[in-house]
Amino acid sequence: MNKSPTLIVAAVACALGSACSSPSEPSVDVSELPLAERVSADGKSLRQVAALFLNGDSVTIAVPSRVRVGSAVDAYVTTLGGGCVSVDTTVTVVDGLRGSVYPYQRVPTDLNTICTADLRYDRRAIRFVFQSAGVATLRVVGRAGSGGRLVSFERRITVE
Repeated sequence: MNKSPTLIVAAVACALGSACSSPSEPSVDVSELPLAERVSADGKSLRQVAALFLNGDSVTIAVPSRVRVGSAVDAYVTTLGGGCVSVDTTVTVVDGLRGSVYPYQRVPTDLNTICTADLRYDRRAIRFVFQSAGVATLRVVGRAGSGGRLVSFERRITVE
């Protein structure tokens, strides 16, 4: 498999403790979410912001440390799923030098649903563009655990 330098650097940085981090405090307010967390039309699943932190495992954000103004940047965010939890949409919002990523997932509404007890790392590709130079912040918003409080992780990016 051909791995890009960005992903290799992210993996090494994570191992050294600089690319993986604990969620920020305080919690994010639910009113900030671009999509409502709601039950599907058939009533069988709930769309909610994805789990980023669960039992000591946390999100990985693979993003270049330097990008060019006006150029599309490809990055990756890993969320936590498994069993009956599936990947839904990912929303990316850029406002000036602040980018926000909102990964969503589907969880069953029936508490009696039988699911496997596996932990899955879901790698999500994101693309964004910063239109001005400076130090940008890329923030990923999600949940601390399945159904837990909203939290965020951030990375700083130099835009040249």
